[in-house]
Amino acid sequence: MRRLSAPDLTLLQPHLEGRHLGLTTYLEQASVPIDTVDFFESGLGSMVAKLRAEVEAEVGLIGFDGMTGSALVMGEDRSPHDCLFN
Repeated sequence: MRRLSAPDLTLLQPHLEGRHLGLTTYLEQASVPIDTVDFFESGLGSMVAKLRAEVEAEVGLIGFDGMTGSALVMGEDRSPHDCLFN
């Protein structure tokens, strides 16, 4: 967000909302429609895949240079993985 031009940021500003997230806050849940996109100013997003009911694996990280909701960019409305704030 910091690298956006001033005119682009001005267009987005009315749609942005700052919030503080607690550790392990779910930002996306697998197979649940995505209703927000998050841009991080600090911390990390952890993408977690469920291999089986009792087995999970971290499959990706999102930092200040990324965003949640990448499935939306690909034309889907749901993520195949959970995303938690860490």
